[in-house]
Amino acid sequence: GMGSVFLLVAAFAALGFGVERLFWMVSGGVRRWIIASRMDTPGERLRAALARFGFGASWVAAFALGTIGAFLAFDWPPLFRDVLLRLLVAVVMVRLGLVLGRLLFAPGAERFRLLPMDTPAAWFWHRRLVVNVAWFAFLYAFIEWLIAQKVDYGVWRVVAYTLSLGQLALVIEAVWRRPGERNERFKSVNWLLTVAFVVLLVVRIIGAFPLFWLGSLALLLYGAMRLADAVAMQLQRAPGESPQTPVVPTIMSAAVLRAVRLVLIMLTGYLLARNWGFDLESMMTSDSVSVRILRGSFNVVVILLLADLVWFVFKAMIERRLAQAQALAVGDAHSGEATRLRTVLPILRNVSFVTLAVIAVLTALSALGVDIAPMVAGAGVVGIAVGFGAQTLVKDIVSGVFFLFDD
Repeated sequence: GMGSVFLLVAAFAALGFGVERLFWMVSGGVRRWIIASRMDTPGERLRAALARFGFGASWVAAFALGTIGAFLAFDWPPLFRDVLLRLLVAVVMVRLGLVLGRLLFAPGAERFRLLPMDTPAAWFWHRRLVVNVAWFAFLYAFIEWLIAQKVDYGVWRVVAYTLSLGQLALVIEAVWRRPGERNERFKSVNWLLTVAFVVLLVVRIIGAFPLFWLGSLALLLYGAMRLADAVAMQLQRAPGESPQTPVVPTIMSAAVLRAVRLVLIMLTGYLLARNWGFDLESMMTSDSVSVRILRGSFNVVVILLLADLVWFVFKAMIERRLAQAQALAVGDAHSGEATRLRTVLPILRNVSFVTLAVIAVLTALSALGVDIAPMVAGAGVVGIAVGFGAQTLVKDIVSGVFFLFDD
């Protein structure tokens, strides 16, 4: 009966809370060390964030060990085992949502907050995250229980989509009530997100799974990249600094952030290919025209992403040097040096961008099977012709750049 199922879920959840409480008692030294962590530099703030993440993951692992681990230690009837295991996984997901909310939003500890927001906004997003995770987890567990009870296919699908409307209502409520300045752009973004979520649900109901996975993964990718950007900027702000204060990224943060974006995009492409039914192993070995086009397109995407990584690291170097030049300009003693830096660095940045873009485009064309040798040869001939025909102009430009570099 369902009553005994929920009774056992409550018993194993209580056991999990007991193990979690025991972990909390023995980890007092670690918690005090994290609370006393210095957070004056981006490196120290990142170290504290990683320490909190490790502690939170261990906390969830202790709870999971006390619930799922204890449950698996017994021998259960197969059908009963599957139903109860899914319910316990749902409970663990709720605990994971709580820990994740504390890590990202830290509503009770502003100095550890990883996102640029005030405390009321942190409480708002923390509660919405937990409620949405809890709804999704128990929706999943309830539908799996209906399937295990051999409920008719049409019946459990109607129940699933009805409960999905509740999930949609929770998401839209969070979108429209989110803290922020109420202006036309705010309303436009809200309407856009609302339409996107409704369209995704309709596409899922009618069974257009390729479109559903494309839209869902694109939305998740955009959200994950925005989240990574916000966390990276917040880690580089000084303690107590306003979230609206612009931040010039360090070279390391720019490299790490672009590397994270690269991994997220490639992971999204992998998941999309899997859900669209592509056989990735055959794509690597087959030699048909369509497979060659797909393989070449994948190589082009990887090349462009690597070029994007290199460009943003170089751009971060230039921007930090420009910020230092701006600081030098305050004093009269260094005003000449600052002026020269502010003149030559944007030129260097633009030339580097054009050079990198040309190399990336030529490499991408080569990956698609296009013979780029005539293009390179033609560009060389044109370059020689321009060099001979405009010797004075070229000499003036090169001389001017070296004069600026001289100091």
